[in-house]
Amino acid sequence: IQADPFQPRRSFPRGELLGLAASIGRVGLIEPLVVEENAGPGKKYIVVAGERRHRAFLLGRSLWPDNLHFREVRCLVYPPLPAGVRAAFQLEENLRRADLDPYEVAAGLYRARQALKRPAWEDVLVLLGISPGKGVMKWLR
Repeated sequence: IQADPFQPRRSFPRGELLGLAASIGRVGLIEPLVVEENAGPGKKYIVVAGERRHRAFLLGRSLWPDNLHFREVRCLVYPPLPAGVRAAFQLEENLRRADLDPYEVAAGLYRARQALKRPAWEDVLVLLGISPGKGVMKWLR
């Protein structure tokens, strides 16, 4: 699997990739990569959507080679796409990504806590890989 050199996202901060890799290591890759077959020589597939997930997967595989979540990466495979379709797909994927607002985070954490039979908040946060900083604890009050 190769990166698309025309991917609109250019910034992949290592700290963010480490956080995503740790998440993949804990629960696996939740959303598969979207790749297209490449007719060119030497490359079999090109990432259409999920470049951050792909990079985090590779980073996790190098850091934790014995973790089963890094053995294989799930992909949706498309035939070669017209350049315009690929560009629109990639831009849509990147533009529609938005952080959750504090209420959405708190509601999600509350549901996770209920599903986990109500352990302490700190246990829920550790299990989900979330730092129990002041902001997070404020959402939970």
